[in-house]
Amino acid sequence: MNNSHLMVDVGNSTINFGIFVDGKLAQSFNVKSDIDHVAKLSTILGDIIKDKSLNIRDFVGGLICSVVPSYNKNIHDAILKTFKIDVQIMDHSYFDDLKIIADNRKEVGFDLIADVVFANTFSHYPCLIIDLGTITKYILVDECGTLSGVSFCPGVEVSFDSMRNATAQLPSIDKIERPNKLFGNNTNEALICGVFHSNIGAIKEFANKAESRYGKIKKILTGGLSKYFADEFKDFIFDENVTLKGIYEIYKKN
Repeated sequence: MNNSHLMVDVGNSTINFGIFVDGKLAQSFNVKSDIDHVAKLSTILGDIIKDKSLNIRDFVGGLICSVVPSYNKNIHDAILKTFKIDVQIMDHSYFDDLKIIADNRKEVGFDLIADVVFANTFSHYPCLIIDLGTITKYILVDECGTLSGVSFCPGVEVSFDSMRNATAQLPSIDKIERPNKLFGNNTNEALICGVFHSNIGAIKEFANKAESRYGKIKKILTGGLSKYFADEFKDFIFDENVTLKGIYEIYKKN
């Protein structure tokens, strides 16, 4: 019997689940983060348990890290019903010892905390973490492992959505893919090329300016959309699951 632990990263676009066995991320899966999917999460998780042939008797605990508090109870209850474990829900007491430079410590999102804990745990600091999700987060961790500052930018999907919503004729982009050229020859290509390459430029600029101000730093690329950009940044540490791994480290300490 394996001691399995379920970590849950609740974002604005996606709910990411990570199963950790013997301290390692064994597998992960995700569910869309919206009211409809959260309402039927018990059914969705039940199907996933069957599809992946998971033995719920292996699970001994877990932790929810959420930036959508209104979903927390439903997610907790769905996990209790399907995995038969009473997972914890992260609050600010879980990281009292983490050094944070912020005007209001309680404003700092739990996902940011998890990313910084990952950097601290694996000695990836000083560093700049680029977390590509609903929004793009640039997270600066100094040489002491302190969360020194954060910048937010519109994420890839938010950029597509804002252009669609602010115009009369631009379409929605249902499938994100890495373009193989700089300029498009139709509307969809033009949108994808513009958003993709502008994000590359922003990442490079933040990385260059961070190093010019703070010296040589490690650069970590993560988040659900990071796989589309990894090939552009060969000198970055690439790990899609930084947040899940950080949540697991927080869970172990609590």
